[in-house]
Amino acid sequence: MTDRTPSGKSPRKQDAQRLGRGLSSLLGDSPIQAATKGSSHTANAIRHDADNAGRDIRALPIEWIVPGPWQPRRNFDSDELKELAVSIKSRGLLQPVIVDLIRPQLQFQLIAGERRWRASQMAALHEIPAIISNFEDKEAAELSLIENIQRRDLSVIEEAEGYQVLLEKHGYSQQELADIVGKSRSHIANIGRLLSLPQGIRTRLSNAF
Repeated sequence: MTDRTPSGKSPRKQDAQRLGRGLSSLLGDSPIQAATKGSSHTANAIRHDADNAGRDIRALPIEWIVPGPWQPRRNFDSDELKELAVSIKSRGLLQPVIVDLIRPQLQFQLIAGERRWRASQMAALHEIPAIISNFEDKEAAELSLIENIQRRDLSVIEEAEGYQVLLEKHGYSQQELADIVGKSRSHIANIGRLLSLPQGIRTRLSNAF
């Protein structure tokens, strides 16, 4: 029997509804707090915030941040990155990235915002605003996929591969995944069939969209 919360909804269904809303629940009007590289006090404060799942936005040194394993996107258009870098250099990075703290070293894996992080490096920024979150691996994979789908940044093959990870590694059904990402179950099923195509065709599809 499926476990139920006091509201009568299953934990899996609540997860789908919460994550399906995208990134807005993580973003607020919290002031950005600077992080000084080499400061053990700052490092300890950041660890404390991560342990308590705080949603304060902190300015993290850009070299402390590394790509996460959950990123479904494989190709980053160099011209688009250059355009974004020009905008960031002029106006700053307006939307924070979302990261997860890697212990014991003070390093952060990206959950959402790798494109912004790459462009910020091109813009020669020393630090960028970031939200430090305590997501489980399953939740991080979901959020990374949702962000890219909402921004329409993925090729059809990257989208299919992202769904495959959630279906096979994290045990979701097609309907549960459809509820999370706001697509139909038939869309999930049909796009998944693309992964059975020969590698050459998959590569052309990846480059075409």
